[in-house]
Amino acid sequence: MKAVTPALILAFLAVGGMAQPPTAPDTTGGDGLIIEEDSPPVMLLDTAPSPTPTPGDKSAIPEVDVTGMANTQIFRLANEAYEKEEFETAAAYYGGLVEKGVANGDVYFNLANACFRAGDFGRAVLYYEKALRLRPRDPDIAHNLEYARTFLIDKEIESDRLPGSLETILVLHRRTTTPETLWLLAVLSAALALLLLARRLHRSLRERVLLGYLQGALVTLLLLQVASAGFKLWSDKNLRDGIILENSVKAGASPGAEEELLELNAGTKVRILDIRNGYAHIRLPNGIPAFVPEESIGEV
Repeated sequence: MKAVTPALILAFLAVGGMAQPPTAPDTTGGDGLIIEEDSPPVMLLDTAPSPTPTPGDKSAIPEVDVTGMANTQIFRLANEAYEKEEFETAAAYYGGLVEKGVANGDVYFNLANACFRAGDFGRAVLYYEKALRLRPRDPDIAHNLEYARTFLIDKEIESDRLPGSLETILVLHRRTTTPETLWLLAVLSAALALLLLARRLHRSLRERVLLGYLQGALVTLLLLQVASAGFKLWSDKNLRDGIILENSVKAGASPGAEEELLELNAGTKVRILDIRNGYAHIRLPNGIPAFVPEESIGEV
């Protein structure tokens, strides 16, 4: 049996690092392809939203009936409305796709752009956040989200970045989705198994020492990915973020309470604890629990 050399190990890691998890067409909330028959190219509209929008009357956003329409038809109607600067109509059609279960990074990004141009900043932030969760490394989505936040009344957003090297350690954690993290975990596990086999086949002290260093690095990466995957799986199930959709939303200490704890404005990010009986139980940015009407908040 031919020995496995350190060079082969490094080559395997290089290929594994470039590998991407397979994606299949998905219309149930993933980030696969959204249009199935004779699909036109997906339009990523307005990398930098411009010109500056003016907040308008949200009641002017029309209702559209997409019953019986093919996804391609709805998508084309949305794009045509956007190109005509009929942003409310475009948002309604993109939203129709979401309601039909066609929800991925492209749709959410275009929907957010349409909401932004219509002056609906709360929903723009909500859909940029949804798009960014599906594409955490997409610079266009991140740029548009930060740009949209400059139009919010409450602009101060607490940064969750850690100082120095601690933030560097979390790069993979922050910039990968849960499926990508699990895929990388599988690649690292396979690489570690191959490396252990290589150590058993090599008797040269120099090669065994080199392979030992590689094994230590792989074990460290593997443990970090196990922690990252565990946290992501837990947070996907237990943590719910929400975005306030309108301005001047009264947050009370109990459902329907007259006493106001805080007034929240569109685009404010909160933690959703529970939703029942028409009210959302939330945790405010300052850590205080409160209640707001269910229709005033959108879940990321």
